[in-house]
Amino acid sequence: MAAPGNARGDAADLTGLLIRPDGYVAWACGSPRPDPGELAALRTAAERWFGV
Repeated sequence: MAAPGNARGDAADLTGLLIRPDGYVAWACGSPRPDPGELAALRTAAERWFGV
């Protein structure tokens, strides 16, 4: 997986992305079933960027 803000990753392995309003990736996952840690990171990113 590419580092946040780096457009040079292999997107074919990604199964989920959360894109910030400014176009950067706030969260990415390559797992077909994200584990609790990955879901917690998604929740944190969503809360930060979208106030969810």
